[in-house]
Amino acid sequence: VLEGCTVFVDVWMSDGQDTSSIYADIAKNLGARIVKRIGPQCTHIVYTAGRERTVEQYFALSETKRPKTVGASWLRDCKQADARLDEERYLVDLE
Repeated sequence: VLEGCTVFVDVWMSDGQDTSSIYADIAKNLGARIVKRIGPQCTHIVYTAGRERTVEQYFALSETKRPKTVGASWLRDCKQADARLDEERYLVDLE
C-alpha cells in the first residue's frame, strides 16, 4: 500500500504520550520505509502534536525537497482502506 514511501513519524497524544512507534509500525506494515531523521529522502512526515524539532527540520529543507506532512489519521485510514489514500485532505500545516 505504501511501498515507495519513506516516512518519519512524530505522533503524540494530547496527554503528552509519545505514540510514534505505534504509527511507525502501521506504516511499516503497509510497506513504508521508516526513517529516524527528516531529510531529502523523506516522502512523508506523519505529524500530530509533535515536537518543535520536527518543524525546524522540515523548514531546514529547501521547499522543493519538503515531504508531505500528514496527520496520523492518514495512516489509520490507509490501513482501513488497504490503499494509499490521497494525502490532500490529511495535510498538516506546520507554519
